[in-house]
Amino acid sequence: MGVDYIKIIVAHSFIFIYPEKFAPLADDVLEAIVDEAHKSGTWVMAHIDSAPDAIKMVGYGADEINHLIDMGLVEIPDESAYDELFQLMVDKETWLVPTMAIVRTYNHLIVERNAPVTIDEYFIPHYKKAYEAGVRMGCGCDSGAPAVLWGPSLHAEL
Repeated sequence: MGVDYIKIIVAHSFIFIYPEKFAPLADDVLEAIVDEAHKSGTWVMAHIDSAPDAIKMVGYGADEINHLIDMGLVEIPDESAYDELFQLMVDKETWLVPTMAIVRTYNHLIVERNAPVTIDEYFIPHYKKAYEAGVRMGCGCDSGAPAVLWGPSLHAEL
């Protein structure tokens, strides 16, 4: 028995509390989690809501970036951050698992809370850009979250 992976939450907001923000784990803690997991051969996933945080986590050695969606996006990152991120992910063979199904499920909250962007106008083009850059893409949908059903959500993600 053991653990197949560790998922680290590296986020600053969440649509249910938007526009409130919260402090993520300290950088030295995040790096230590990745280092310790890799010592035992454990895969590290990072729940990420911004390109700058993804750059940091890929630099620390995270094996997979989940989401890359800030459902409470307040500041839109400079486009060059995505270019840097996607090149780094290609170089380090880091996977991206977008999980678009969950965001589509909760897109109405993005609109209701006046977040500046939605999935189709902002995030889908960035996922396409990642794919075109050669980033390894996986499929996941956060099944099990409220209203994100196991089978249909994965099918929608594909």
